[in-house]
Amino acid sequence: MKSFAVFLIAGMAFAGQLFYQTEASRVSADEASGPSIMLVDFQKALNEVAQGKKAMQELEAESKTRREALSKAEEELEKLRAELEKLAEELQNFQRNAAAGALSDEARGRAQRRQQEFMEKQMLFQQRLEAYGRAEQEAQEVLRQKEFQARTEIVSRLRSLVSEMGRKKDNVLILETNESGFLFASSFVDITDQVIQEYDKRHKVESAGSSRRRGR
Repeated sequence: MKSFAVFLIAGMAFAGQLFYQTEASRVSADEASGPSIMLVDFQKALNEVAQGKKAMQELEAESKTRREALSKAEEELEKLRAELEKLAEELQNFQRNAAAGALSDEARGRAQRRQQEFMEKQMLFQQRLEAYGRAEQEAQEVLRQKEFQARTEIVSRLRSLVSEMGRKKDNVLILETNESGFLFASSFVDITDQVIQEYDKRHKVESAGSSRRRGR
């Protein structure tokens, strides 16, 4: 009986040692294989999350409004330019007639009035042209700033979300496909669609109809 107990204890010790060695080998193999690689495309996520789509729609709407205003200003400038050309041609005719000595006193009076009108419209044209340039520059700057702000805010939230998702997993490495340092991965999991779905769950976007109903 005593020898059997010794044999049993020895057997258990051997089995325990064998299990430990097997488990240690498995852990070492996992560590040697490295972390699981996951990829996320922030540009795709930015374009496809509901907030990103809404931001682009709002920017496009504002851009259209500003383009229409600029187009109207262009039409007014073109109309004024045509009037200036007509006045300039009329003044040239007055000058030719005056040089030929064929200009009556009444015609001289008209010529003076046309000259005054030409100078006033020329000044108005210059003022409107400068105003147009300022409006065009302002439109570009405002839209650029709004786009930058929207992109920065959404990408910041996306990065926080991806970091949170990564912390919930063991032994993972998450890379961004748009980063210049990323070249190649033979085995990876693309989590971009998961990120988009989770982002939209957390950041709801109201439809235009819902916003109007709530404002009533």
